[in-house]
Amino acid sequence: MRESVNNDTVDQCFQEHKEKELLVQRKLDLLLRTGCLLMESSADTSRIMRNMKRTATFLGLPLKNLHIYVNYNMLMVNLGDEEHSFTKFQRVDRHGINFDTISFISKLSYRAIRLDFTLDEIFPAISIANKFKEVNPDNEILFVGAEGKMEMDKVPAAGYRIIVLPMAGLQRKLTLHNILNDIHVPFKVLSSLRKAGHIIDEFKPDIAIGVGGYASAPLLWQAERKNIPTLIQEQNGFAGLTNKILAKRAGRICVAYDGMERFFPAEKICISGNPIRSEIHLYGQEEKDEGIEFYGMNPDLRHLLVVGGSLGSGTLNKSMKKWIENGCPGGEDVQVLWQCGKYYKKNIDEFMEGRNLPNVRYSDFIARMDLAYAMSDVVISRSGASSISEICAAGKAAIFVPSPNVAEDHQTHNAMALVNKNAALMVPDNQAELTLLDTAMGLIHDTQRISTIEDNVKPLAKPNAAQTIIDQAYKLI
Repeated sequence: MRESVNNDTVDQCFQEHKEKELLVQRKLDLLLRTGCLLMESSADTSRIMRNMKRTATFLGLPLKNLHIYVNYNMLMVNLGDEEHSFTKFQRVDRHGINFDTISFISKLSYRAIRLDFTLDEIFPAISIANKFKEVNPDNEILFVGAEGKMEMDKVPAAGYRIIVLPMAGLQRKLTLHNILNDIHVPFKVLSSLRKAGHIIDEFKPDIAIGVGGYASAPLLWQAERKNIPTLIQEQNGFAGLTNKILAKRAGRICVAYDGMERFFPAEKICISGNPIRSEIHLYGQEEKDEGIEFYGMNPDLRHLLVVGGSLGSGTLNKSMKKWIENGCPGGEDVQVLWQCGKYYKKNIDEFMEGRNLPNVRYSDFIARMDLAYAMSDVVISRSGASSISEICAAGKAAIFVPSPNVAEDHQTHNAMALVNKNAALMVPDNQAELTLLDTAMGLIHDTQRISTIEDNVKPLAKPNAAQTIIDQAYKLI
């Protein structure tokens, strides 16, 4: 009898196949645009070919299957094997070229710690650096970051030196500003590669540690070229393009989730978890009482923590506003500590004006997150890598609302890693305004379910993540 085929499996295989094809085509697009820029500035065909091959190697494209054709006003790249063939070409008038888009990267080290970080990436990197200093105060640490990013403030405030690379990432939304940004990306990539090489030569690091972000590639790639050991820390449950490219030559890859062998060589993987702030841990009744007193809460009521991050979350704020407008249904015995974020503070001030809501406390920033976690019964949060790791460490029942505005939808992958283990709940971003607070009220009054989620989330914590990462780093030196 003919065996039936599972349509879901077929669809999944097809989707994975399409994603691989899109990744290859994206790399070829970048190679083609880099070649166009080289042709615009030089008529030396040999030099253009040589630099394009270097770029191809950097992108992880196999040179044996890659064919590059350069003519006076024509550039073509072809990547082909026994299964696939991709060809792209561009006519070059040497008086100006129209580009679509581009993307590149850069990273960390221990005697050189290099970084280009989003908020989720800055604090883990600083935690790793602090652990290196704790192990040996004589360790020298250098951060390397992207121009104009928030690490330029956060890293010096933590007591570390940082050098800037003129890196910029791909802006996917089609606007005039983004198109102009993307046109300059190849120039910034080449400039960052040169500067990263000089940094490596001058600082002479013993190891380079990358923690993700589009500015990683230049520094780690240069370190790998100069035979300096490299370690990658992938914080999310879905690996980014930067780390996928760099992983091929990395000595070790520290991850926070199971199943990452689908992105990286299994023999290089170490499950370390994500480093977090030391004050985030499991809390007892004494710390819970301290948190309740600190935030002026009533110990006889239930306590909900809504965390939108330092800038805030528009979706979480809209969900809270909708719930308040509806009369806070289900929240008669619930007090809410709501971090609305500084970006939305004025709007929330105007919304809350004239409303008598003693059980809703809001602010743009929560300085004592340890006490906020300690006093809460349930947490509502985005599902960035650091947020997930902190909630696991605190052993809290959480409802995650993954941000849709992140690369590869990695926040959904992060959240689902817990949801699949009955260690959290998840509400999609596009459903949050209608269902999030109803879900939260249902959970906060279900003490048995809270207890089950807490029991399941606590074993997922990796409180010694920073130590595990530097142990792996020392093995490579």
